[in-house]
Amino acid sequence: ILTGRRLRPRPPAPEGVVVDGDLSEWQDVSPLPLPFHNGVVGPVRLCWSSRGLYGALSATDASVKANPDSPWTADSLELFIDKACARKLQSDDGTAQYVFSPAPQGQGVLIPHGVNQNRTDAVKCAWLPVEGGYAMEFMIPADFLAPARMEAGSKMGLNFCLNDDGRPVRQFYSDKRNNGWHTPFGWGIVVLSK
Repeated sequence: ILTGRRLRPRPPAPEGVVVDGDLSEWQDVSPLPLPFHNGVVGPVRLCWSSRGLYGALSATDASVKANPDSPWTADSLELFIDKACARKLQSDDGTAQYVFSPAPQGQGVLIPHGVNQNRTDAVKCAWLPVEGGYAMEFMIPADFLAPARMEAGSKMGLNFCLNDDGRPVRQFYSDKRNNGWHTPFGWGIVVLSK
């Protein structure tokens, strides 16, 4: 069931977008709504190109913390994708989880669930410290997202959780504390728009 509240159009990537942590090229990309948040401000944005799915976020954070082995226990963005938009009751091979973190070495990517677990080098992530927190960008290659196609009209199930020191502070669309991370049926839906 697709409803206006859950179906979120995502535009093509800005011209010349580079995954470097500088979010200046993202100004015209609208943020995703945040049905669950804990008073922390800052947008999470998504867009796409034939190369893959891009994301950017700015996080308010007085003390940036990283844990490369278990990044979801520190500061991180957990992204869950239902590639076929099958909306099943449990995650399976048609879903993937990516964790992006402000790692000390500059690029923190972990793929704890999905068929591409051993290919973290193909996923791009960069972050920069900014006044009052950090900014982060990422790109997931198009072949990681199959059977979804990187073209206008394609749909994917999507959920994310921004963690501050392991605590969920911004979420779309299911609440992690209620096992939403494990249930694609309750995730939001994004459609790639022109």
